[in-house]
Amino acid sequence: MADDNAIVKAMGGSLKFQADMISFFWLDMKQDDYPEDVANIAGKTHYRHVRDFLNAAKTVIASRTMPEHTVRNNLHQCFKGNAQLWY
Repeated sequence: MADDNAIVKAMGGSLKFQADMISFFWLDMKQDDYPEDVANIAGKTHYRHVRDFLNAAKTVIASRTMPEHTVRNNLHQCFKGNAQLWY
């Protein structure tokens, strides 16, 4: 974990969790309002499908924008609608 933190810092990433850097998972996003599976709402990306959302989270980890343990421990902050009920 300490090595991961050091690498992220060296690459200019953040150790503080920021949900909007990953995106949001909104399973029950209204189809009429947002017909696409990926929607930009108020400048923030929202995914309807969990695989797309998880790929976005994996990209943040792979790019060393945030440490894996920080993303893993805070991912629930990215859930909206029914996804919050799952958690």
